[in-house]
Amino acid sequence: MARRLELPWNESFLSQEYRHVVLAQDLRSEEEYLTCERRGRDSALGQPQRRCVWQAVTLFEDGLTRDRAHSWLQVCAEATRLLRDKPGAGPSYDHVVVDEAQDLHPAQWRLLRVLAAEGPDDLFVTGDPHQRIYDARVSLRSLGISVAGRSGRLRVNYRSTQ
Repeated sequence: MARRLELPWNESFLSQEYRHVVLAQDLRSEEEYLTCERRGRDSALGQPQRRCVWQAVTLFEDGLTRDRAHSWLQVCAEATRLLRDKPGAGPSYDHVVVDEAQDLHPAQWRLLRVLAAEGPDDLFVTGDPHQRIYDARVSLRSLGISVAGRSGRLRVNYRSTQ
């Protein structure tokens, strides 16, 4: 898309913009993208630049649709929409256990949130942000996952040989 549209950004920038802004915030329109926050992105983009990026996003997604292909994060986002918007459908599970939580993308968190009804012990989450292998920092509160007063730090490491 960068070459095809003669954009000043490389495919790495566009890929990260798509992953960390568009999919992370579940943006579905140019208007949403033009007004969204882009925290953590190294370069500011003005309205004309954002319109160019959105054009690339649209062409990319149209190409995937034409090829009947999806990224894993797109599948998570669509599953969330289907489960959330299905008339009369409630959450599927009483409890969800999440390990290695530091590596989950917001699209995956939204899916987990819609799978279990909010309540005591709805989500049991473990993770170590110092072991993060992907570049995504996530605010669980912004995704409808309440952790205030419900979290604790594990201080014993059973993996240590000593």
